[in-house]
Amino acid sequence: MRVAILGCGQISPWHLESWQKIPGCKVVCVVDIAKNRALARQKEYNIDEISTDYNSVIARDDIDIIDVCLPTYLHRDAVIKAARAGKDVFCEKPMTRKLKDALEMYEVAKECKVKLQLGFVRRFSNDWLKMMELVQSGILGEKVIWRSCSANHGAPTTWFFQRDLGAGPFLDGAIHNYDFGNLMFGQVKSIKSDLLVVGKKGDAFDTGAIAIEYEKVIFYR
Repeated sequence: MRVAILGCGQISPWHLESWQKIPGCKVVCVVDIAKNRALARQKEYNIDEISTDYNSVIARDDIDIIDVCLPTYLHRDAVIKAARAGKDVFCEKPMTRKLKDALEMYEVAKECKVKLQLGFVRRFSNDWLKMMELVQSGILGEKVIWRSCSANHGAPTTWFFQRDLGAGPFLDGAIHNYDFGNLMFGQVKSIKSDLLVVGKKGDAFDTGAIAIEYEKVIFYR
């Protein structure tokens, strides 16, 4: 299986290293609008080709899989074009900023009969899955409260903190928590939030708290 990676930013090395461990798969092309970034990844990981235009790469008959490592606001366009070109797609989280766009991406992939997988890596991590097993076993008690706290400077990219581009840490980072909470606890009952813009990097919420209540809070032994 021949793979093309779209986007050579800070997440791309994780993808490149993972693809190299999968038998029968080879990354043959890396794509970035900034040619110097593509050249750097090509040299670092011994990739055959680079490109600055993902449209031309998606259209190639010799590419089987498109791996989308682009900024969030570019996911929809790349995923839909890849699906319509008959490519299987792996897309970084978050899927997109808007529900209607996510649903469109899903429907197009389904219509085109291609695989679309998202980078919710905790679903495949043994330590996180062990936590879910313990919670659902009832050994921690019949009602469980999961608290997760994070404090850092966020991504170094400017788009991350723009509400219309990356939507900040409460979408881009915390989405791992939302996804795993849904997997572990089930149907969401209610959401409460208190969010602020404290930093000066953009207009997206960067500070605050979110509380999610789930329909099923009691686990039976």
